[in-house]
Amino acid sequence: MKEHIHFGFEDVFDVYYEQPRYDQLIISPGKGRGNPETGLQPSFEEKVREFESKIATGQMEQRDWKCRYDRHTFEERGDQLALLLNIGPTSWNEWREDYKRSEEDADQLQAVGKSKHHDQGFYLSNGLGAAVLTVTREGDVVVGVRKSDTYDGAIHGAAGWMTFNRDTAQINPIKDAYRELEEELAVPQKDVSAL
Repeated sequence: MKEHIHFGFEDVFDVYYEQPRYDQLIISPGKGRGNPETGLQPSFEEKVREFESKIATGQMEQRDWKCRYDRHTFEERGDQLALLLNIGPTSWNEWREDYKRSEEDADQLQAVGKSKHHDQGFYLSNGLGAAVLTVTREGDVVVGVRKSDTYDGAIHGAAGWMTFNRDTAQINPIKDAYRELEEELAVPQKDVSAL
């Protein structure tokens, strides 16, 4: 079975040759979104403590934890090239704040992040999802139309948030892709010929 993971960055996936530009994926702890007032970015551990406190006081639920893209680098490991992906904690509420922000405010935050930290996503939740475009044996692409308060009317494949885990080695985009296929299209893993 051939599996492709594409993080939305041209340097990790070659669209022309339809293959990843790395041999193995290693997921490690990353940081949380930066604070525009202080200019500081919380560590993985600081963000975990913050969310645990919010859960303990009823301000947040465990299911609200989401994966945040922090950064990626490449490293040669023998004759293989590893993609090192840093994932930090974010939440549904942080994503919601970003989604509701005006376009002008979002552009300004990205510009400040890029100029001060060389990272336009420094002050954003940068939530990671797993998305699958399903192609049938006949060559048809299966899509749906969303009915929700955030993406009503949008055409989509099977997609959802990646599952956060405090042990980043347990974060698995392939497992999440299979989960979304099962949840949204009722396609079990055993019926998938290639992912």
